[in-house]
Amino acid sequence: MGIKGEHGPRGRRESPAASPDSSSDRTLSTMKVLAATLVTLLLLATCSPSEGHLDGVPSTCCFSYQKQPIPRRRVSSVFITSSSCTQRGVIVVTKKDKQVCADPRAPWVQELLKHFQSLGN
Repeated sequence: MGIKGEHGPRGRRESPAASPDSSSDRTLSTMKVLAATLVTLLLLATCSPSEGHLDGVPSTCCFSYQKQPIPRRRVSSVFITSSSCTQRGVIVVTKKDKQVCADPRAPWVQELLKHFQSLGN
């Protein structure tokens, strides 16, 4: 006979793989928690707004310009885009509260800028 505990009830040797390993259970549990955390962070990142902010103030950038001039009587205000934008632009706000991007080099845009700058002084 062998040493007690070396063989199973019928004389067969018990393999260590037959019994559950508690360290692999802990590893699996930890991996599940990490995966759930990662999924949660990804969901939060995709659902958050993606406006550019400079010192807490939202900034608007232009990627294309309005070609047609907007009559001054339809404009309520104008402002230059942030220096953090990749392309310079002027935001023209209409009286219907629509924001339109305009090329700051266009003559009609320069006239609007001069007009609204003179109103501010």
